Amino acid sequence: MKKNHSEKLQEFTEKLKNMPEIKGVYYDGSTAEQSWDIYSDIDIGIFVKDKDYKKILNKIQKLLSWWGEIKLYNTGDFGEHYAFVGNDYFKVEIGVNKQSELKPSYEFKNIKIAFDKTGYLTKIYKKSKKISKSKLNHKEFVNFFLNTRSNFIYSARHYARGQRLSGASEIGSIGGRLFYYLGKIKGMEGWESLRNAENHLTKKEWNFLKISSIKSLEKKEIKRAIKANWKYMKYLENLYEKNSGKKLNLKCNDKEILNIINKTIK
Repeated sequence: MKKNHSEKLQEFTEKLKNMPEIKGVYYDGSTAEQSWDIYSDIDIGIFVKDKDYKKILNKIQKLLSWWGEIKLYNTGDFGEHYAFVGNDYFKVEIGVNKQSELKPSYEFKNIKIAFDKTGYLTKIYKKSKKISKSKLNHKEFVNFFLNTRSNFIYSARHYARGQRLSGASEIGSIGGRLFYYLGKIKGMEGWESLRNAENHLTKKEWNFLKISSIKSLEKKEIKRAIKANWKYMKYLENLYEKNSGKKLNLKCNDKEILNIINKTIK
């Protein structure tokens, strides 16, 4: 179901514009596109001079309360401030950017500038528009696939030692990292892979997600999950070589590694 916050957003933006410390405001995500549904957040970025940063931080919670009674307030992993407001727990998020830390980036190319008092925000945006998605880093992928083999051995040894939860947890982590790198191979950044999963995953890839998870700590299940994740890893290696046009040439003996794993979990 569609939702329209444009009128209230404009009113709030005018409030921000009248604050002398705030030099620019931009919208991100669904707010930039004004493509909200009933589950969407309001995502706002503000740009300030370094000297005004702490002053603005002290005002953020009050600014968020403009949208309604704050039910839950916190800061996110990237320093953004957010609040769930009102009885329906509508989420509003404000990211505060110092001028010295505001740099061109791939993510920044999709913002919509609401106002820019100094022109600096526009300058960063224009530079960001020229940035392409990062190319596949061959060394990174070689390291990832070698480390994944190491983690298979690690998980098997922890499980055999009696640290069953540790071993099982590591196998689960392998599956999560494989999904992350599947997204990278397909040219997706950040949350793109998860949020677009229904559109980009093939039937085979959905099945890998299903079979790579661990359902119990029983030895039979651990061995099954290791086999499934190993198959998942080999699929990614073939996909990487196909998409990148480069051979991984991993300097290891998979037959020996699998033998060690199987001997460890007898």
